[in-house]
Amino acid sequence: MDIATLLGIASGIIILFVAIVMNTGASLFLSPFSMLVTLGGTIAATLITFAISDVIGVLKLVKVAFTYKVYDHTKIVERIIHLTDVTRRKGMVGLIAEMEMLDDEFLKRGLELVAEGASDDDIRYVLEIEIATTVERHKKGRELFTAMGKYAPGFGMIGTLIGLVQMLLNLDNPSNIGKPMAMALVTTFYGAILANLIFLPLAGKLKNRSAEETLFKELMLEGIILINSGESPRQVGERLKIFLPPRIRNNLDTRELAKKEE
Repeated sequence: MDIATLLGIASGIIILFVAIVMNTGASLFLSPFSMLVTLGGTIAATLITFAISDVIGVLKLVKVAFTYKVYDHTKIVERIIHLTDVTRRKGMVGLIAEMEMLDDEFLKRGLELVAEGASDDDIRYVLEIEIATTVERHKKGRELFTAMGKYAPGFGMIGTLIGLVQMLLNLDNPSNIGKPMAMALVTTFYGAILANLIFLPLAGKLKNRSAEETLFKELMLEGIILINSGESPRQVGERLKIFLPPRIRNNLDTRELAKKEE
């Protein structure tokens, strides 16, 4: 579970609620009409923009924003160095035995191609397509939530206009203008909150998650190619260090790891 996402949304709601209660009271801001116009209109516009299959598929990606997968770069580099050494010493029989203990499907799929005798170009082609497909799926999710973030304020304004029209019907009695005017503006408030606290932050979270996963898979892809090329554990370690963040790279002695394997 990604605590940061839940904490961000919860803290935002709590801060706004406390600010409202301290100033005017929360009852004025509880408007089913405002929520219906803003959220309902946003969903309707989203369904017009995207195919229903895309909407259903992207909504499944919401869990990506609320779950946290640890990408342990150090561990995967160590694993690839170990697999390189096993392949050099025991051949494909040893590699296949090691594959059964892997829990990463992308790495396992790449090593299966190695075991089948695929060329470097074929392996890169297959795995790059898989990476590109994942990136495109995440991109679709970002586009959907970004679109919702744009639509929500617009429908909030539409709700406000509806309220203003109703308010203008009571201009003959100025004492009745204040409350309808306030209620009309609440719809704009709902649109701004949905856009800036929910939809746009979720789009940003998906973008960050996609970048993390892509970099991790590219690291594994390069490692798989190096294994297939018959590089030494030391060479593999030094080349994979390029993918690591500086703070991890400086603390990881791949040469020492290679010596242990050799």
